[in-house]
Amino acid sequence: MKKIFSSNWSKAILALIVILVIFGIGSCIFTKWYIGQLPVNPSTPDYPEMTLEELAERSEYIVYGKVQKVKDRDLPAVLRDLLGTGDGEEPSIPVTPVEIQVEQMLKGERESNRIIYYQDGGIRDGSMILPSGFPLEKGDQIIVFLDENGEGYGYRSEFPVDEGLVYGFEKDDLALFSSAQVLSAGESETSVIRNFISLKEISPSSELYTADLDEFLEYLSLHI
Repeated sequence: MKKIFSSNWSKAILALIVILVIFGIGSCIFTKWYIGQLPVNPSTPDYPEMTLEELAERSEYIVYGKVQKVKDRDLPAVLRDLLGTGDGEEPSIPVTPVEIQVEQMLKGERESNRIIYYQDGGIRDGSMILPSGFPLEKGDQIIVFLDENGEGYGYRSEFPVDEGLVYGFEKDDLALFSSAQVLSAGESETSVIRNFISLKEISPSSELYTADLDEFLEYLSLHI
């Protein structure tokens, strides 16, 4: 009798696990499907203008690392956006959590070798809001300037890194680096520059440039 009871109990647990796995997979598929159906709009953030020196001084953390995960919105968050909160409050600016494995902590101290960067952009009011900076993906290397809450200052706080070069987007930075070179969208095969055209629409007076990584890091070391 005990064996039969034990066998039935094991089957019930196994069935519950299968149901939970199927629900989890279904939730993920639904979330990705729903996000894929949303209209895409550019972000229109209002960040203060800062020189690179001011940015370095103002930031609580400056991190050089590799993107490990760009987190999806979970199912409850998606459903809240789909159905509406009903509280009548102004919706907050959406953010996307980006998990970064720290290669160098250029400013600030952290016990963990990973940090969450809350990049602006995400789902709001039935549409997908693009980040004001570079759309990040797993494997991207980047230097980010963050406040105490893990948030940045739009494209101004994001500097993609590829093959020993730092990519920047503010014309005033060009005079800071002897290695700086101005690029057009077609002159770079770096995948992280995938949103260059949208960035130019946000700030037509800016220029995409590259600078030597070592020179960039040396400059930061003198201003933090």
